[in-house]
Amino acid sequence: MSETFFAFALGFSCLLVASSLGVRVWVRRIVDECKRVVPSAGITGRDFVDRVMESEGLDDIEVEEEQEPLRGGYLFDRRLVKVPDLDNSSLLVLAVSAHEISHARQAKARPRVIRTAAFLGDLGVMFSYLFPLFLVLGFVFYFPLVYASLLVYMFILIIVLVEVPVELDATRKAVGYLGEYSDLGYNEMSKLKRLLRWAILTRISYLTGGFLILFDLNRGR
Repeated sequence: MSETFFAFALGFSCLLVASSLGVRVWVRRIVDECKRVVPSAGITGRDFVDRVMESEGLDDIEVEEEQEPLRGGYLFDRRLVKVPDLDNSSLLVLAVSAHEISHARQAKARPRVIRTAAFLGDLGVMFSYLFPLFLVLGFVFYFPLVYASLLVYMFILIIVLVEVPVELDATRKAVGYLGEYSDLGYNEMSKLKRLLRWAILTRISYLTGGFLILFDLNRGR
């Protein structure tokens, strides 16, 4: 690998890492804002989930409350949607609920695609830890590991590019569910749309997950 190419690759990697950190900070601000806003309709996360699942024919999907306040998820193998603070009423709870139900709908329509995306997601998390580990060890002990870290980084970028279309589709569905089943006003919907669209960019958090673990800053991706 030439010195010029290496310098470019390392500089580009640092730029993306910095961008990822910036996205994390900005999304966290929007999350904190939505967490404090109670919907004017007074709808809880459980009310919203029940409405969507009954109307969209997703009654075979189970729902479970997530214990961590800022996390949600769809577990493909268990056909389980996990949502934080189900019985509370906030824009954040509605946003997470709508997004994860959207993944459940995707899994029902295109199970192979979602299974692959879930696998790549787990792989991306693992690679996000290997990238800074190889980078630090390479600079400190064995320089060829720096090249290995850049290779891992390229795999992370590929995973991000594959996952983003899935997240875009989930966000589109989530906005539709919120508009149809939540009885929210215009300003509330505008805040949720902004949150969901910015949250797509947290896919690039794979680029910084390992760094944040090193500094004990990994909070609520």
